[in-house]
Amino acid sequence: MSRPASVIASEGQTIQPIAGAPPHVNNNAPTAAVTSVPYGFVPPFLAGAASLVEQLDKRLLVVLRDGKHLIGVLRSFDQFTNFILEDTVERRFCIVNGNITYYYSDVKLGLYLVRGDSIVLLGEIDEETSGLDQNGCEVSLEKLESIIESKQQGGVKTQPETSWDFDLDLL
Repeated sequence: MSRPASVIASEGQTIQPIAGAPPHVNNNAPTAAVTSVPYGFVPPFLAGAASLVEQLDKRLLVVLRDGKHLIGVLRSFDQFTNFILEDTVERRFCIVNGNITYYYSDVKLGLYLVRGDSIVLLGEIDEETSGLDQNGCEVSLEKLESIIESKQQGGVKTQPETSWDFDLDLL
């Protein structure tokens, strides 16, 4: 079966086939989509990972499934919500006296790649306060570890490590 030299469109319009096009090419398909949306326009709501566009180049707190708290500047992400964080630190906590007082230490990690399926929570934090209130006290990592060790030796219950494993109810 041979192709016709021209294809008859609606109301007598004739569409000429592309010269030298292979037989499987649809010559009736439009060549370009025409839209009234200006180039570079960002809609007010973006679905899925695209909604992270507003967070680019901002400082974020990311909580992972293993309980780690990462703070860094979001530089890039992909469709799977994988992140590249710059100037990243891991913030470790030790809570004392219930929820009244806590100690924390920041461990420098540098440039960090975070796999999207390990992210539980993320939020933008204020550059000036780094997301802390007046009850927090920054200490060195060694001091924080000694506080945790002394609490465990003294029989004082330490704050359990956060566990975000939601699949346990399926076992």
